Amino acid sequence: MSELPDIPIKQVKSSNVTAIGYDPATQTARVQFKGGATYRYAEVDPELFESIQTSESIGSAVSKLRSKPTTKEVPDQ
Repeated sequence: MSELPDIPIKQVKSSNVTAIGYDPATQTARVQFKGGATYRYAEVDPELFESIQTSESIGSAVSKLRSKPTTKEVPDQ
């Protein structure tokens, strides 16, 4: 299995989301949830990510990513 490229994430104020990040080169968003799970969402255009990070409710805005191809990150054992 290939290693996922690093996408730095920034802490956000949200009841459901801990941090978010974005890689414009691959159009991939990275979202870390309060429960500890981290997901990557492909095919996210820059405008969509911008609307998420500037939303008054980031947790609700992240739901826009549900239709995107998703990969759950699994921590190294």
